[in-house]
Amino acid sequence: MRYYFVLLLCCLCFHSEAQLRARLAGMVKDTSGTVLEGLSVSLKANDDTTVVFNTSTDAQGKFSFESIPLKKYTLSITGTGFLDLVLNEIAPGAPGLPDFTMETISPQMEEVVVVAEKPLFEDKDGVLTMNVSASPAANSSSAGELLKNMPMMASDPDGKLLLKGKEPRILIDDKPTGLNAQQLADLLESLPGSAIEKIEMMMNPPPQYASEEGGVINIVTKKGKIGFTGRLNSFYGTRGEINLNGNFSYRDKKWAVDFIAGNSLTQTPGSSQSRRENFYTDSTSQLLTNGRFDNSQWRPHFRLSGDYEINPSHRFNLVAQGQYADLDNLSLTAYRNVNRFDEVYRLNTRANGTLGRNVTPGATASYIFKGKNPAQQLKLIAGINGGLYDNTRIATQRFLSPKDETTIAPDSIQQQLTNNGSRSLNIRADYTHPSGWKPLTFSTGFTFLNSRNNNKLDVSYTNRDNGAQVPIPHMGNDFVFLQQVLGYRGSVIFRLNKKWQVNGGTTFEQTAMRFRFFTGNTPPTTNRYGNLLPQATLRKEWSGNRTATLSYRKTVRRPGIRELNPTVDEYTDPYNIRFGNPFLAPALAHNYDLTLGKYKGKSYVNFSLGYNKVEDIIQQMRTAIPGEKTQITFENLAGRKEYEAGLWGGYTFSRKFRLNTSIHYLFSEYLNDARSSIRYRNGGSLNASMNWTYTFNPLFLVEGSSRYHSFADPQGRSRANLSMQLGLQQKLLNKRMTISMMVVDPFRQQQFKSVTYNEKFTVTSERYSRTQNLRIGLAYNLTPAPKQVSQKQINDAVKKVKGS
Repeated sequence: MRYYFVLLLCCLCFHSEAQLRARLAGMVKDTSGTVLEGLSVSLKANDDTTVVFNTSTDAQGKFSFESIPLKKYTLSITGTGFLDLVLNEIAPGAPGLPDFTMETISPQMEEVVVVAEKPLFEDKDGVLTMNVSASPAANSSSAGELLKNMPMMASDPDGKLLLKGKEPRILIDDKPTGLNAQQLADLLESLPGSAIEKIEMMMNPPPQYASEEGGVINIVTKKGKIGFTGRLNSFYGTRGEINLNGNFSYRDKKWAVDFIAGNSLTQTPGSSQSRRENFYTDSTSQLLTNGRFDNSQWRPHFRLSGDYEINPSHRFNLVAQGQYADLDNLSLTAYRNVNRFDEVYRLNTRANGTLGRNVTPGATASYIFKGKNPAQQLKLIAGINGGLYDNTRIATQRFLSPKDETTIAPDSIQQQLTNNGSRSLNIRADYTHPSGWKPLTFSTGFTFLNSRNNNKLDVSYTNRDNGAQVPIPHMGNDFVFLQQVLGYRGSVIFRLNKKWQVNGGTTFEQTAMRFRFFTGNTPPTTNRYGNLLPQATLRKEWSGNRTATLSYRKTVRRPGIRELNPTVDEYTDPYNIRFGNPFLAPALAHNYDLTLGKYKGKSYVNFSLGYNKVEDIIQQMRTAIPGEKTQITFENLAGRKEYEAGLWGGYTFSRKFRLNTSIHYLFSEYLNDARSSIRYRNGGSLNASMNWTYTFNPLFLVEGSSRYHSFADPQGRSRANLSMQLGLQQKLLNKRMTISMMVVDPFRQQQFKSVTYNEKFTVTSERYSRTQNLRIGLAYNLTPAPKQVSQKQINDAVKKVKGS
C-alpha cells in the first residue's frame, strides 16, 4: 500500500505548475551597530511602478518580503533623521542583501544608491553562513575544500567531513542528495567553489532533519539575476592541478534555468611509513613499512537546474546532474620484518597499480505549495541516483634477500577486477500547517529510501608457465545489498511574543536490509529494526540579540555499505587484512545541547555545551591474527559517554579587517565490554580553526585560514599538523575579471600521525601528502555588474554635507 502512496506523491510532483516567487530579507543598523526599529522599507518593481510592497523593521532591525514575484526592484529604506538608502537592480532569489548601516544627516541630503560588502561569515537565527562569493578561495577550490574551512568543521584521517565530531547531512539548494558516502565525496570534490553563493550550517537542525546524527549543511548554488548571467572560471596549481568550469543562468518572470559544468584534474602525491611492534610471550618483533603513492583523477561534471511557476502558490523544480571520475593510482611499498635483535629476516616489496572509473548520474524533482498564509507549505522531493564503479588493480610482489636485496623467489603477480553498480530512489514529503491559533504551527512528513548495490570482485594470479590468469575463489566475492528506510515524523512549533520558541516531536524509522551472496556457501544475511526518535528544542531571545537554545535529540546512525561490505581485502596490504561486518546494528545516541549566543554590531559569539550517550557504537577496530598479521573490521562497541564544549565567533575590527575563529573539544568515555579482550582508551578530540579577511579596497582583498585537528579513538589517537591557506583577489575591467592566488600550506606539508594500541601490538604511522601548492585562478563575468555607489562614496558624501 505504501508504494501506491509513494507513486501518488511522485505524480503530484510532475503535475505541478506554478509564476516564480521568492523571499527578500535584510537587517538595518546605525553606525554604532545598534539595530533600528520602525524604519520604513519599500520595494518597487522597476518595470511596473504600480507594483509596490511596504513593510517596516522589527525590534531586531529585520525586514522581509515574502512570496513576491521574481523581477527587478528598487529597495528604499527611510527614517526620520537618517540618510535615505536606495538599492537598485535587485531581484529575489539573487544573492541575499547585506546588513545596512544608516547614517544620520541633515535633511537636504539627496538619495543615493548603496551597496555594502558582505562579511565572509554571518551568524543569524541559529544559522552560520559562509558567503562563498566573498571569498578569494572560491575561484580555486572545490565545495569539499571550502567545507573544511567552515568553523567547527574537521576532516578525519580518512577524509570524512565532521561537524562537531559527527557526520552532517549535506543538502544542495535545500534538497538532500540521496548519494552514498563515496558518491557524495566525489560530488563535493567536483562541484567548483565559484558556482556556490553561500554555505549554511545548522548545528541544531530543523525538525525534518532532527533525527540525523550530526547537524545540517546546505550548499546554495548561484542563481543569477533577471535575464542572462554567466561566468567562466579556471585555475592551475603547481601540484599539477587543472580546473575549467562555468556557470550560466537565465531567469524570466515565470521560469529559470541554471547550468554548471566543468572538468578538473587533481593529483595527490605523498608518502607513508609505519612501525608495528608485535608482543609475544618471550620475544618481540617489528614490521617496518615505507611507501609512496601518486593518485590522480579526472573529474568532468555537470548540474542542470530548472524552475517554473505559474501562480504564487505553486513551484516546480527539476535537477539533473552527473559526474565522472577517471582514476589512475600507483603505490609502492617496502616491508621489512625485524626480530628482537634488530635483524631484518624478511624483505619484500609490493607495487599496486589501479585504473578505474566512477560514473554517478542522478535527477531530482521537487514541488512546493505555499498557502495564503506563508506558514503553510508543502514540499515534495523525489530523487533517483545511479552509480557504476569498476577498476582493474594489478599487484606485483617481489621477495628479496635481507642481506643484499637480491631476488630470492619469482615475483607474485595478482589481478583484481571490481565491478560495482548501485541505484537508489529517495522520496521526502514535508508539510507545515498553521493552526487557528497564531502562535502554534504543526509540521509533519515522511521519508522513503530504497537502495540496491551489486558488488562483484574477481581475483586471480598469473601462471608463470603459460601466462594464464588462474582464479583465486576465496579472495573474490559476488553479492547484492538491499536496504529500505521508511520514516514518519510529526512535530509542533510554538512561538510566543517573538521571544520564546518551543518545538517538539518524534520520528519513527523502520529499516530493512539484506545481503544475498552468489559465491560460496554463505547464507543470506538480513536485519530489520525500528526506532522511535523524539526531539525537543527551547529557544529564548532577549534584547541586544542574546539567545539561548536548549535541545534534546535521539538520533540514529545506520551502518553504510563501507562498514557492511564483507569482501576481504588482503590485496592492498598483505600484512593487514580489511573487511566489513554485515551484522552491524545501528548506533543510537541521546544528545543534549545548550547553546548561548550574542550578536551585536560588529561581533557575534556562541558557546555550547553538550552531553551525548551513545549505544552500539560503530567503530573500526584493529586486532592481531596468526602469521604476524593484523585485521581491520567494524564492530559494535557497548557504548560511550561524550562531553563536549565549543566556542565560535567573529569580530569586525573595521570595514577592512574581519576575524572569525572556532574551537571544539569532545571527550569520550568508553564502556568496556566484558566479552572483549581490548581495553578501550578514553580520550579527547580537539578541532580549532581561524579565518580572517582584509579588504584593501573594493577591488583587492586578502583572506587567510588555518586549522588543527586531533582525534581520539578507542585504540589510540590521530592528529594533523597545522594547515594554512592564504588567498588574494584582484578585480579588473569594471569587476568583470577576477584574478586570484591561493597559497596552501606555505611552511610545511600536511601530515597525519596516528598511534594504535593493542595488548599484542603497537602501531605508529605517519602519512604525508604533498599539500604545498600555489593556485592561480582567473574568472570572467560574461555580463557586466550593475553600476552602484559604494559605502565609502556614501560616507564621503555625508562628511561633505556635515562640513557644509
